[in-house]
Amino acid sequence: MSLLSLPVETLQEILGLCIPEGIDELSETCRTLYYAAQRFRPDHLLKRRQYTVFRCLSEEERRGDNEVIGGNDDNGDNGDNGDDGDDGDDSETSDNNTENYRFRISKIVELLVKIAEDPLIARYIQVADFRHDLPSEWDLFADEHRRLNKWRRFQYGKLLPHKTSIIKLLETCPSLQEAEVDAATFWEHMVDEDGKKFSPLYGALLLLSFLTNVRKLVLPTDFDSEWTSNEALFQEILGTIVKRAQTTAARLGGQDAALAKLRTLLPMTGSGENDMVSLQTLLPFMSIPSVVEVLGSSCIALAQRNGRHGRSCYMGYRPRFGPRRAWDLAFKSDYEVFATNLERLEMIASNVDFSEIRDVLDICPKLKVFKFDYVTKEHSYEEGWNAGYFMKAIEDTCSDTLEDIGIKLGRDIGYVGTGVVSMRLFRKLRWIELDVKVFLGIPLGGIVDQHWASSSDRPPYNPQVPKVTELLPASAEKLSLLAEDCDKHAKCLEALFAGVTRAEREEYLPNLQTVEVRVRTDSYLGQGSLADSVPDPEIRASASDIQDRFECASSAINIFGGLLRYVGHSENLNFISEIFDYI
Repeated sequence: MSLLSLPVETLQEILGLCIPEGIDELSETCRTLYYAAQRFRPDHLLKRRQYTVFRCLSEEERRGDNEVIGGNDDNGDNGDNGDDGDDGDDSETSDNNTENYRFRISKIVELLVKIAEDPLIARYIQVADFRHDLPSEWDLFADEHRRLNKWRRFQYGKLLPHKTSIIKLLETCPSLQEAEVDAATFWEHMVDEDGKKFSPLYGALLLLSFLTNVRKLVLPTDFDSEWTSNEALFQEILGTIVKRAQTTAARLGGQDAALAKLRTLLPMTGSGENDMVSLQTLLPFMSIPSVVEVLGSSCIALAQRNGRHGRSCYMGYRPRFGPRRAWDLAFKSDYEVFATNLERLEMIASNVDFSEIRDVLDICPKLKVFKFDYVTKEHSYEEGWNAGYFMKAIEDTCSDTLEDIGIKLGRDIGYVGTGVVSMRLFRKLRWIELDVKVFLGIPLGGIVDQHWASSSDRPPYNPQVPKVTELLPASAEKLSLLAEDCDKHAKCLEALFAGVTRAEREEYLPNLQTVEVRVRTDSYLGQGSLADSVPDPEIRASASDIQDRFECASSAINIFGGLLRYVGHSENLNFISEIFDYI
């Protein structure tokens, strides 16, 4: 019997089983199926508009006019076109951003209730942003515990009337079943009926176990391993979700595993000095084979030496909620399958030790892009950073695969321990972006370095800056350097380029096409003005001094075939633009 000879009712049953992943393709294969699908299309298209992108609104957004959660986000991201049949071009839905449904769902508890009523909704979500589920920092600043408890009671009040449907949802959750966790136990951890409080973190965990088509994920701001590591049940369920996603590229029981299609992990916190998240928190999600991009902000991973966390101490850090405590910030790669397909790792405003970054990169065998913006955070000692050993760790682990690297140091770094002296062991590196501070340390591997490695004293300032032809690998195509408008950086740039001719560039760096140096300054030069064009004499003199300071370096760079220009201090590494939408 051919498919089209079946009764319309039977065809509709088949189509119903294809929602949402396959209904568009199947319904468009022939006229008969198309008309049979009309019964489902209005509801399907509405859900697609409402749920493709779910984003928790901040308190400020909730107070404002922006109450649209059901449309796509501002950049029109519709996920991976065509993968599931719910992103293809459709005349009725091709411009989802123009629709305004005033869809009042902006918190985890609200989405949880909707999914409990209709579990199919979870399969429409392709971008999930759970950052702002808790009250804003400003609201919490005055009386955070009172405000937080009030917020949790408010969410409890919205959830409790739906307890029966939530329990049914828990009973059907594959991850809970595999972890052998019964619905009542999970409910008790998610909902404190005595205290009348709801835990959004357990709510988010439950939601994750149903997101089979999510491509991009932003974890809740407080979804941090320093809290969740003490929750055995939380870790058990999270581990089960990850294990299912790791081991099933195929379908499980006729249905995809949760998070098995996740491709991008986006920043879960901001980039301020009070923002911190243990890098360990991201590990479970990095270990999912489908994940190819991890974009992080304020990531912390520090090895503990002699009772202190490396050379930056966070022992006095006070978490957003709870008492001041010491953190165990070491990175532990304790997942069997880890980052097998990770190609891009970018961390902005982060603090990671060289030994910890080695552990991270050692298990990323396909990494092509690595960008890192090093800063110190509040309650840390503003000491130094071991740039030479950090680069050596990258070289030892990624020299065969890395194509794009960027490293920047914050202005508050006290000193650089060891400096970068060579990158010539990188075999495929094409785009290189470095802060010139990475060269201003003691020579890596020398006698002074060996003494300093076992001492807590500040190392002597005696940099040995390499020539650019001795620094870069032959594969380099673009070099971009960041500098400050100070004497040390002017001399460093001069040492890099002085005496190196274009002929030597062509001999040692045959693929190098672009060389740019950006000098960050607060002067008018950073606004694109020349010193002579500044009207105020005092300001003009200051700008002129900066130009004179970099005159020799600029001349050497020009002879080499590069360009030096002045920019404002807001200039950063060339991170993927999406990272700035989430910090």
